[in-house]
Amino acid sequence: NIYRIDIDEELVEEHMSTDIFCVSTYDSIELTRQILEWNNIRHLPVESDDGDLIGMITDGIVERVEQMNEDKVQFAGQVMIVNPVTIQSEATLAEARALMQDHDISGLPVVFGKKLVGIITNKDIHPRRKDIS
Repeated sequence: NIYRIDIDEELVEEHMSTDIFCVSTYDSIELTRQILEWNNIRHLPVESDDGDLIGMITDGIVERVEQMNEDKVQFAGQVMIVNPVTIQSEATLAEARALMQDHDISGLPVVFGKKLVGIITNKDIHPRRKDIS
């Protein structure tokens, strides 16, 4: 017998990345770009000095800043998405997918309170099924 399990009901914590790179508001755009490139990632959380999630930077934001060649923009805090949309680790993948679709985003920081515990992206939650025999 083959049983189909719909992963939409699985929890975010089962699929999120927990090996997370972060920057602070006063880290340079150049450092931010390098972290994104070196780690082949598209989303970079911004944390306060207390370790609270306060923003998000994407590779697209960094690319636009560099294309503008704007000398006034030097720090992550100047271009970060303030108060990004987040999700709790106990939420389902279906809830994560819906949030991403509703807000037209490709990644969500996973938080416990204000503390970052992971990140989940659209690559982690593509609608799919897995067969178990």
